[in-house]
Amino acid sequence: MIFPGATFGHHLIGLLPGYAGMEPGDTIQTLCNGVPGPQHVVQPDELTLRPIEIVFDREALKDLGTDNVSMSYTVTDRAGNESISSMALVMSLTL
Repeated sequence: MIFPGATFGHHLIGLLPGYAGMEPGDTIQTLCNGVPGPQHVVQPDELTLRPIEIVFDREALKDLGTDNVSMSYTVTDRAGNESISSMALVMSLTL
């Protein structure tokens, strides 16, 4: 997951590249320091080369109570099979 724009108002947009076997209906669950963050359900029009945008709320990130945040995600397919967790991206936030 990458965050191309470090400056943000009330939201931070994360970009998640496509992954092998991505299908409409997959649920992407983000984790911020192990705490469930925003979810995103893959739509048919997102099966392209463009990354998927996931919106993080500024207040939710502030509520984590730390400047260093470990971001990762899991994917659950429509059959309920959950992937292993992605590699974590550790970032420093100044909110």
